[in-house]
Amino acid sequence: MSVADILREWGIVPTVPTLSPKVGTSQTLVASHVPTVPIVPAEKHKARAQPLISRSAARGDRDRMRAALLALADDLELDRAIIHRLTTADLADCAGFPADALRAYLVALDDTATRQAGKVAVGDTAAIYCARCGPVFIHPDIAAVLPVVNGWPRALGCPWCFVRKAGGTIPRPEEADHD
Repeated sequence: MSVADILREWGIVPTVPTLSPKVGTSQTLVASHVPTVPIVPAEKHKARAQPLISRSAARGDRDRMRAALLALADDLELDRAIIHRLTTADLADCAGFPADALRAYLVALDDTATRQAGKVAVGDTAAIYCARCGPVFIHPDIAAVLPVVNGWPRALGCPWCFVRKAGGTIPRPEEADHD
């Protein structure tokens, strides 16, 4: 019995894709050519670049963004130190993002800081086997989609890999005797 027969038996009718007339054939593709590209100037403009906003306004924007992030961190009950460690460029990158995206960013920063401290992040309750780190804790939603080998969800990398590479401590699941 062929795969097509099995699919038909289950009510799935296999179809063979056909080329769209827009795709063209190998002969029409050979006849086409690469469009010309404008020449890139050899020298950059020598004038000094002016900031789009004044220095004082930029400082005010940074201060407003930091205050907004501190308020979100307080709402999420996160350590305010993660906000104070953000660089000016990080604060500028946060401008224009919706509050939900900023909340996710702060949670990710907090999880990263927690892992760097050698502790398991809140919600990381599932044990997996990372190919590089060995047995580690991660979020159950991630573990649920990993392939299971010898009783362990397996991954090629994990959120702990950067901690391991930096020489940090990784807490291990109690059932870490599996291979």
